[in-house]
Amino acid sequence: MYNMLETALKEQIEQLLLADKTKEAKELLFKSINSSSDVDAELYLLLGSAYAIESNNQLALQYFSRAYDLEPNNYNFIQAICNFLITNGDKKAAQDLIDRFNAANDVVEEQGEVTTEFDYMDFILGGGDALKYKADGTSPSDMNKKFSKPQPATNDGGFSYAELILNDNINDVLQKYNLQPLKENVATSTIPKDNEQPIPPVAIPSTIPLSKMLFTMYGWNETGGGTKLPKAVVKELAKRGFEVAVFYATASHPTNTTPYYMEKTIDDGVKLYGVYNRPTIFLDADNPMREVCDDRIVALFNDVLDEFQPQIINFNNFLGLSFEIATVAKKRGIPSTFTTHNYHLIDPKLYIYNNELVTWKSTDFFANSDLPKRYPMLADAYKQRVEKAKSILINDIDYVLAVSNRVKELLAEFSGNREVVVQKIAVVNQLHKTIEYLEHNPVKPHTVGDKLRFAFIGDGIPHKGAHIIAQALQFLPNKNITIDLWGGFDNEYGNAIKSIDKANIITLRGKYSTKDLHRISDSSDCLLFASICEDCAPLVLAEGLAMNLPIIASLIGGVEDFVVDGYNGCLYKAGSPKALAAVMNAIIENPFKLSKMREHCQIPYSFADYITHLENVCGRLVNGERPDADEFNLSFRDELKKMM
Repeated sequence: MYNMLETALKEQIEQLLLADKTKEAKELLFKSINSSSDVDAELYLLLGSAYAIESNNQLALQYFSRAYDLEPNNYNFIQAICNFLITNGDKKAAQDLIDRFNAANDVVEEQGEVTTEFDYMDFILGGGDALKYKADGTSPSDMNKKFSKPQPATNDGGFSYAELILNDNINDVLQKYNLQPLKENVATSTIPKDNEQPIPPVAIPSTIPLSKMLFTMYGWNETGGGTKLPKAVVKELAKRGFEVAVFYATASHPTNTTPYYMEKTIDDGVKLYGVYNRPTIFLDADNPMREVCDDRIVALFNDVLDEFQPQIINFNNFLGLSFEIATVAKKRGIPSTFTTHNYHLIDPKLYIYNNELVTWKSTDFFANSDLPKRYPMLADAYKQRVEKAKSILINDIDYVLAVSNRVKELLAEFSGNREVVVQKIAVVNQLHKTIEYLEHNPVKPHTVGDKLRFAFIGDGIPHKGAHIIAQALQFLPNKNITIDLWGGFDNEYGNAIKSIDKANIITLRGKYSTKDLHRISDSSDCLLFASICEDCAPLVLAEGLAMNLPIIASLIGGVEDFVVDGYNGCLYKAGSPKALAAVMNAIIENPFKLSKMREHCQIPYSFADYITHLENVCGRLVNGERPDADEFNLSFRDELKKMM
């Protein structure tokens, strides 16, 4: 049928689609797309077919359109797309597509290469009876590249399916054969008569295809999760054929010292607009008015919008870019989403805890932050910052894609207009691309030995709570365990932890990469998560479950979205070494609990599923849809419950 794809792969995907195993088919397709620098158009056609089977017409149209754009004169593509259009009632677009194909190929006589494969679209347009075909297995012969008009072929009752599909008025055909007419609100479309103006060429989809997306973030090569995750997302979208650009703030340029220097580069198909040499490298906590509106940044942002012309903007950070850019997008009529990776809207220092590592008691900036006390002369400026942050939540951003239920709760509280804001906040639990790596390279199963092995993986910074683990050891009666801390710890913090660990149980393993995850899994029985701040939605939780490691986690932030107490892990009071020690001791005394929880270390959806979900959200917004935010939810916990 096609020459581009390997026959074995094509047949495997087609068999999966026939068996309604669309998830497996899509995983194969995405893997093939991601591994190719020159993506075969047929991959997009098959991907469109998978989404069509799932009745996800938005994404089906997008991928069919992409296949058509790459090969507009591919006869087999035209057949598949027309099948889809007619099935979904858009016979007008199907007829137009057929006419354009015939005109482009200058088809006058019925001639050309003959195909022996049956096609539902060609059979019906040729005057055949699809239902009769299914009954007796009869197949049309001598089909070729010319789409012919229907002949009056009928079934035993005299009814012509081709006449029904291509007639101007469906009810006229139904009445002709004494059949029940359709209700008046059923939409029909017409094909121009010979004496009418021809239909002008139109795009295949009846909706606007999603093609150009702009993201904002802090940095491009920085190491934090708020950079790594959106970077993985935009690279994946670029591999899927979208035009993707990123507008980001970063530190100093290595060679150019011009203030607010914007460098344009391309990385793996992603257009990058990096702003260097701003007055501050990272946080701008002592300049609230610049966070409200940085005129130099706003001017650059407008330049990017003029040049790139995005259909939608996905704000992943306002740090270094100022809140005003959300207002700019709103004034231009560009739909937008905001994915939260920290609490920058609420706290200029990002993490809503004070200098003593004590979490804020509420989202009231003046009641909790130490900044107004440190800079009393900036009180009015901080008030304006708070009001601007609330304003973009309420007025400028179309939807917030909160990374956890806790983030949704805190943003709604902060807004001061909960009733309005909650209708704009969807909960979309993120997964990182490392999950895909672990899915394709599963960890080895292993049993618990005599000595339990605990592991911590993450940044070696105090608010991640590694010192709580060291303190918990002092309350453990049974110290027949090992604890490995994986991550970058500076000397001061690392030495402090070791000084607490009198029994020398903790080993600092240093920095790790994705390729080290198997080694970590093989040398561990349980993961420790000890954060003492409102962690939005720690990526390490899903990574740990994908590594087949039950998780003992502090009950704070977005943890409960991923860890179900007693099912795939255990929860304890955040910041309490005694509470952590009690949970650890219960596991040490009854290790069979760990084995049971390991059976439930499941990932209910993939990184590819997460990206597809974002595609769907953006596609619907580009097409003018503004549904209830709950329609955009993607809940790890809810999907996990379906597996329980």
